[in-house]
Amino acid sequence: MTLYRAVSEEEFADLMATGVFRCPPGTLEVKWFAEELEHAEEWARRFAAADGKIYRVVQVELSGVAPPLSQRHAKLDGVGPAWWLTLEQLNGCVVGEVHS
Repeated sequence: MTLYRAVSEEEFADLMATGVFRCPPGTLEVKWFAEELEHAEEWARRFAAADGKIYRVVQVELSGVAPPLSQRHAKLDGVGPAWWLTLEQLNGCVVGEVHS
């Protein structure tokens, strides 16, 4: 399963340095991912407009079993289909940058 995520420069740098997704202490240990590249790009534009920071889009290839449908939102933020994945579900995924 291929998914896409808009990430801040800080999250991107951490992801490239460690090879894993991480969450700040005290936050939910889940990340949202778009099904389509253009939807992740839209979220990147919205986040950048909101805080003036640069956002990149990363592509994730999940290995193994797809997440349950209960983790899918049909139209998150009015943009498009998205999945929330736990850090455990993201273990072993292959990540690459697709847009900056």
